[in-house]
Amino acid sequence: TEVNETPVVENTVFFVSEDTPNNPAIGQVEAFDPDFEQDQQLTFEIVGGSGAGIFDLNPTNGLISLIDKTAIDFELREVHDLTIQISDDGDPFLFTEIQQIIRVIDQNDRPVISSSTFLIPENSTDDVAQIGVIDPDVDQTHTFELISGTGASLFSVSRTGEIVVRDGVTIDFEQGSTYTLSVIAVDSGLPPLATDTTLTLIIEDVNEPPALNQSVASVAENSPGGTPVATLSVIDPENSGSDYSIALLSQADAASFEFDP
Repeated sequence: TEVNETPVVENTVFFVSEDTPNNPAIGQVEAFDPDFEQDQQLTFEIVGGSGAGIFDLNPTNGLISLIDKTAIDFELREVHDLTIQISDDGDPFLFTEIQQIIRVIDQNDRPVISSSTFLIPENSTDDVAQIGVIDPDVDQTHTFELISGTGASLFSVSRTGEIVVRDGVTIDFEQGSTYTLSVIAVDSGLPPLATDTTLTLIIEDVNEPPALNQSVASVAENSPGGTPVATLSVIDPENSGSDYSIALLSQADAASFEFDP
């Protein structure tokens, strides 16, 4: 008497690349039924596993295809698995259950510049900020290049991402409070990938000391007492219109002059 036997499965590991689009088949579950004379049909079904909902399984031929490409990220999960049940149509029907392993092939991911706004105090010199990068591919290095921007004549960007005040330049809030820099960051992956963004540099105002409108005055010799020598006023870089006081300091010649504040 012929006895129904369980299906036989050749279980192999499948692979899927990070950049695989939805729908293409990534492998086929190979199975056969020992009951050749009965010409039974096999049915394939996903019954569990971490990959359920990410992969689809054709119930008649065992083809596995990707249906959620957003879940294929080597940095988040290197291996997915599917619990698959292969059933025959005998009476009673029998089934074999396997764990299908699907490994993710890592691909280079594009870096992302982590911050696009920097606060720069006026009168800063040399290195004023460091451009940060988030890269899903750990251990990669990045090079930077300044392309353009309203601040390109005031600042440069080193290959390692430092924002630097150019030689001979004075960063003055009163001359400009906001500048932009368009930069590109390139990773060291194969192939290398780049990202570009526009950085915003906000210049922070720093209170600067006022200055007198003149530092030298002259008076003719033998001038009588009460002769005006100079009228002093204050120049303030902030142009804030604040109240100021001017005082004559005690020095050797102070006794020869009268000062009206």
